[in-house]
Amino acid sequence: MTADKSARVRHDIDDMFREILELPADHPVDGVTVLNEPRWDSLATVSLIAAIESTFAIKLDGADYESLTSVAATRMLVEEKLGL
Repeated sequence: MTADKSARVRHDIDDMFREILELPADHPVDGVTVLNEPRWDSLATVSLIAAIESTFAIKLDGADYESLTSVAATRMLVEEKLGL
């Protein structure tokens, strides 16, 4: 059950990044970081935070915001907040 939920969380986060960063639906996001994706600006970060909090019913704080530096780091943060 946890593996299924974790896979769903990863899928949802990947889709969020594709939508907010306006990436093609088939674009691999595993290596996307704030440093290598020019569309990932402060507005995109705010949009990601809002989408994450709304989708997963969790609250992120200032320290969490700073850890949103890559898709992988975001997945780990959300999974941690959800206890996965």
